[in-house]
Amino acid sequence: MRGEPRFRGRRGCRLITEVDGVAICEQLCVEDRASWVGPGYRRDYVLTMQRAGGFRCRADGHEHFLDPTVVNFEWPGEEFSVAHPLGPCAPATLIVLPPELGAGELSDRMASEAPRTGPVELAHWALVTACRRGVDRFEVAERLWGLLDLLPRPQEPVRVAGRRPPTALAHRRLVDAAREVLSSGDFSLSLDAIARRVGCSAAHLSRVFRQTAGCSLTSYRNDLRMRAVLRDIADGAPSLRILAATYGFADQAHLTRVARARLGLPPSRVRALLDPA
Repeated sequence: MRGEPRFRGRRGCRLITEVDGVAICEQLCVEDRASWVGPGYRRDYVLTMQRAGGFRCRADGHEHFLDPTVVNFEWPGEEFSVAHPLGPCAPATLIVLPPELGAGELSDRMASEAPRTGPVELAHWALVTACRRGVDRFEVAERLWGLLDLLPRPQEPVRVAGRRPPTALAHRRLVDAAREVLSSGDFSLSLDAIARRVGCSAAHLSRVFRQTAGCSLTSYRNDLRMRAVLRDIADGAPSLRILAATYGFADQAHLTRVARARLGLPPSRVRALLDPA
């Protein structure tokens, strides 16, 4: 073992398994305060993948909203504070690497956050499911490093011609506010209702979200819904028809089309892959 992750002592953290010096954990949310809590300090490299909901994080002076569409990275010694405007979150998957291991394995791809693409999300739940099944450590290790290898390398932030920094900051805050509303899990909200909640028009929100986040609100909403479907399938949900109705798809066929587009597989194949039995 090349070093032992010091995840022990993290509040609400439950070890799922440990392999090759890396701890795979389930983090239970123990905070529900909407105001900032902290600061705290990390001792390890930590990758956090929310399974539902979301929370605000302020790390080394930068503030962002973390939800199931991103992977969050933390560094040893990093100062952070958190706030939970949506209340307690669903459990999150944590991958904890000790400093000597994380510096070698992740030094070329660490950014404050990275998008969770369809392949990344499938690999995430395949890893969790393998751990739940109790497979041998060799398979867990292979799935773990396969997941880490799928993480995108950080890129330079997109620069928009003519946009002043204060405007860019205001737009980022507006986008985070919209992400927060959608991450509440109420997929029945209309675009106009979301815009009213964040204090702007639907047209302005749609335009700013696309420019700042790099995708449409519809695309982001579909990403959230597919992550909810994956979570429920991994937890043993039996009926695709019920899942389609629960998460606001028009019907099971609509769910299948979105799954194929987002994950490259139909829900029936995903269910076979993540069968917890």
